[in-house]
Amino acid sequence: AAARVAAMAVAAALLLPLFMLAGAMALKARTEATAVRENQRRFALRPFLTILRDLLPPSSSLAISAILLIAAIVAGFETADSSGAGDYGLVATVALVAAVVFVSLRTALMATLLLLIASRLAVWVADLAGLAAMTDAARVAALSMAAILYAQLALAWRDRRNPRRKAREVVQMALADGYFAYGASSVLAVSAMAASEAAGLWREGLEAGLLVTGLALAGMIAAPPLMTAVGALFGRD
Repeated sequence: AAARVAAMAVAAALLLPLFMLAGAMALKARTEATAVRENQRRFALRPFLTILRDLLPPSSSLAISAILLIAAIVAGFETADSSGAGDYGLVATVALVAAVVFVSLRTALMATLLLLIASRLAVWVADLAGLAAMTDAARVAALSMAAILYAQLALAWRDRRNPRRKAREVVQMALADGYFAYGASSVLAVSAMAASEAAGLWREGLEAGLLVTGLALAGMIAAPPLMTAVGALFGRD
């Protein structure tokens, strides 16, 4: 009984920042120290982003994106755990909500493709690994969490677009803005889901957390080429 109470306290401590952190940061005034830490964070990411930019010209990004899309289609046919209507309904909802919230069709397209590709590949890998099939409700919950995580990268990418910047420059700046927050949010989301099962609140919390882990890693890998490809297709808008 004591372990159950402690686990519920841990779950609450992990879940509350999801709702309170954004508000707390919005109330905190920007200071010179904040700007210094931001510059240090960007400087730490610069070598990685420079290498990534050199490796992903628009032509290569288009090819990689096409390969990922084909792999996702193959995964959809090869996966034994067939998707229910909830999966397709969620993807359609994400596309509609992203177009309205981001006020950008290209941002909505990028976020939808990222969710579609990452979800199919992650479920396929789980099926190949012999993991137990999840219920539709747990899978949709994990995909919904992944869509929220991807929204951070999509928002950073949309805000960095500029007619004077090339597609790779926009992606480089967007990743500098969003990669740290994306990683931290992913860890928090997975921890909260795992804690929910430890607290006895959700019996599939650990499985959903593992799926979110796969989706977060897939998004981290697939987002740069997708951003560059979609940006190159739409031009410098």
